[in-house]
Amino acid sequence: MELRPGPRPAADTPDITAINLRRTLTLPTLVVHGRADPFFPVGNGEALAATIPAARLLVLDDMGTALRDAAADKVAGAMLAL
Repeated sequence: MELRPGPRPAADTPDITAINLRRTLTLPTLVVHGRADPFFPVGNGEALAATIPAARLLVLDDMGTALRDAAADKVAGAMLAL
C-alpha cells in the first residue's frame, strides 16, 4: 500500500489545525498528565498547557496513562480552582 499526502487546502482556507485551535480556547482548561506515563513524557503535557491561554497543568506523580479513581479528588479540586 502506498501512502500519499492528501490535497492541500486553498490559500484562503483558515488554519484549523489542532495547535492553532488550542491557541483560541477561551474556556478554563485543565491539562492533566501522569508523571509515570510510559508513552508520553511530562514535557508533552507542559507543551500542551503552554499552547492554551491561561491553561493550568496538573501533574499526578503516581499516575501513568490511565487516570485512577484515587486521583479523582485531586483532579476535581484542580477543576474547581480554575
